Amino acid sequence: MDLLQNNKNVTIRTKFVESELLYIGNFRNIRDLDIQDIPVDSGLYAIRIKDINILPKEFKYELYNRCDNLLYVGIATKNLRKRLWQDELHAKNPATFFRSIGAMLNYLPPKGSLFGKKNGCNYKFSSEDKEKIIMWMKSSLLINFITCNDDLKTIEKLIIKKYCPIINIDHNPQPFKPLQKLRKKCLDFARNQNM
Repeated sequence: MDLLQNNKNVTIRTKFVESELLYIGNFRNIRDLDIQDIPVDSGLYAIRIKDINILPKEFKYELYNRCDNLLYVGIATKNLRKRLWQDELHAKNPATFFRSIGAMLNYLPPKGSLFGKKNGCNYKFSSEDKEKIIMWMKSSLLINFITCNDDLKTIEKLIIKKYCPIINIDHNPQPFKPLQKLRKKCLDFARNQNM
């Protein structure tokens, strides 16, 4: 009985978080945000594109067919300001979303930059390309975030499974194949000195 009640509570909480996180009226332009606007608490964030027509053809058509502009849902288990502001939006330690946006925009990391590295997955773009990606995001993306102390990983998984955001790969029952190809291209380029 306790397990059933617990599952019911998680479902109710997930629906509340989902409605607050994804409600279009709660989204703001990234360029209008300041670091102080983002809390240092744990929570979730969602990212939408303002105009799908500025995306590469495959991405544009996919979102057009879905009648949606949702790109990504993520979590910050400790600190939204660090994860979202520093890592995702400003690439201090480029996270999944930032690397995916760079790949989608056809940027490549420096050739061979991951060759011989212990972590051969977290490619980075050149400083010049990083700044171009940041500027593109500021002019093109909308964001919403909420603080939350619940089971963030479970809530994130449930939302991703329901909405299949185009840039989420993990936990996505329909990962977007063109993005997977572009990310692989970046990885291969960064891992191989002889390309």
